[in-house]
Amino acid sequence: MQDALRRMHAFMKFLPAFVRRRVLLSRARELFAAGDARATLALLADPLLQADPAARALTRAAEEVLAQTGAGHGSTRTPAAIQGLLAQLRSERAARVGAERAVNGIPTAQAASSSAPAKAQDAHTTFRMAVDDAGEFLVTVGTSFTLGHLASSRADLRFLAHIERQHARLSFANDFHAGPTWRITPIGKAESKVGERSVPATGLVVVDGDHVVLGQNLAFRFRAEEIASSSAVLELERGLECAGAARIVLLVPGTDGRMRIGSKAARPIRVPELLHDVTLEIAERDPQSRGVQLSLECSGGIERGVRPTAASPTSAMLALPPDRSERFTFGSRPLGRAPFEIVISRGDDVPGEVAQTD
Repeated sequence: MQDALRRMHAFMKFLPAFVRRRVLLSRARELFAAGDARATLALLADPLLQADPAARALTRAAEEVLAQTGAGHGSTRTPAAIQGLLAQLRSERAARVGAERAVNGIPTAQAASSSAPAKAQDAHTTFRMAVDDAGEFLVTVGTSFTLGHLASSRADLRFLAHIERQHARLSFANDFHAGPTWRITPIGKAESKVGERSVPATGLVVVDGDHVVLGQNLAFRFRAEEIASSSAVLELERGLECAGAARIVLLVPGTDGRMRIGSKAARPIRVPELLHDVTLEIAERDPQSRGVQLSLECSGGIERGVRPTAASPTSAMLALPPDRSERFTFGSRPLGRAPFEIVISRGDDVPGEVAQTD
């Protein structure tokens, strides 16, 4: 068993933390369902799972089974009983998520009407975006975001760092006098800095290139170099991540938030040698799905998974959050080069499971 665990950890060390958490918890459930409580506990001892309530509940169940066996009662849990206990754990988790939704102001009826992951109904639509030659981004749609600790159920962006559960708020506004601005405001007495300046209770405006530090060790570079776009990118420092990503796109809805991916220096997401920009924009809310739609544009053509031709469309729409991973191929690179691609998938659902009620 120890050898198997070592091989598993060696394989997973190259994966993002949120993926490792998913794999570990899934494998622990499989071992518990198979009746191997000892192996279940060995897997759940991983530090990545220490703050996860689902992992803690499974740990208690495995400890109960192991205690009964060790006390000389034999294997009192039949396979059917173990499956029943797993069903109970799933029911408790659903109740916990429902309670967290209620705290966040999401109607219970709306939450119960969908079997989609928690993030699908959150106030902020979030998705993952893997960009050729640029890496992975967590994209969240909106104009105001609460930054806080991973254990918070009320923070929009959650970090495993030495910060308050709700530490600060990043907000965008198109001020009549100051124009389009992003402002960071502390929550309560939480300490934050922009460069060498401490952030007062009234907040500070942040501009492209600003270095922001929250609490003791959450640091990021604020990037908003494209003057024509209200959207911004947070580049996390010191090895931190948010749902497995080290870069977060704050995508403002509407034409003012249009963000371009291209080879020019002013592009927030830069990819060398692209002949044509790829533009992302959050379109009007879709009344049918009650969600938002992502508009993608490229003058070189867009196709789903195949190389564009001269007859290809130059725009595409995607309802968010996507039901499955979607691969878009663009006619952006020179002939003879591999086509440029972007893969869009659901946002990570692990923070919703990890969150505790504040």
